[in-house]
Amino acid sequence: TTAAASAKAKSRPSGKIMDHFSHLRQFADEDEGANADSKVRTVLLATAAGGVHPAVARLAAHYADGTITGGRARCVALLHTLKLVISDFKTPKNTKYAHALTSLVNGVVQHLQAARPMAVSMGNAVKSLKTHLARMAEDAVPTEEEARARTLKHLEYFEREKLVAAGGFIAEHGSSEICDGDVVVTHGASHHVREILLKAKAKGVRFAVTVVDSRPNLEGRDTLRVLLRAGVDCTYVTLP
Repeated sequence: TTAAASAKAKSRPSGKIMDHFSHLRQFADEDEGANADSKVRTVLLATAAGGVHPAVARLAAHYADGTITGGRARCVALLHTLKLVISDFKTPKNTKYAHALTSLVNGVVQHLQAARPMAVSMGNAVKSLKTHLARMAEDAVPTEEEARARTLKHLEYFEREKLVAAGGFIAEHGSSEICDGDVVVTHGASHHVREILLKAKAKGVRFAVTVVDSRPNLEGRDTLRVLLRAGVDCTYVTLP
């Protein structure tokens, strides 16, 4: 009947992916799986057609194919790419440096978002850069060289204070929560979790780690190698 057919259709997967999971590789039938890598080619073509800086096209491809993973690594790569873009940027005639560069940054973000949704740290980096440019637009107009130098310095500040220094604080605070005899369970790979465990080991804390891993990437193996190299007692298990 029509009602039965409608109910059956509703029970099938729609094929639509929630935004939170859109960056994950989809394992469907063989035909769809064969086209999985086409996303990388699509991103490259879109960035090239849009006149985006080559460094942005490369970064988008790395995001799409999983070459660069992890929120911190992706944010560092974004900052370094923005430095390249800003170094090559020339202000168009009859426009202000800050306004023109803000428009360019918006385009960069749009193309990178098409490859993979941005991590929280990446969004914070972009927001910080836009705030810097907005304040610069209100100040006395510097030369383009001065404006570029100030902008590059701001990106270096963000990486130094918001990523490196903040990561050190996280490692210090997190390691203080680990005590002798503890067994810490991790899943996959996380830069900050790894740094916390290494910091605790350096302090002489006696603890063990159970590294839980899962397919398809088995990222926990990297965590396992680093911890074993540091002399941490580890157990490795994979999810079925």
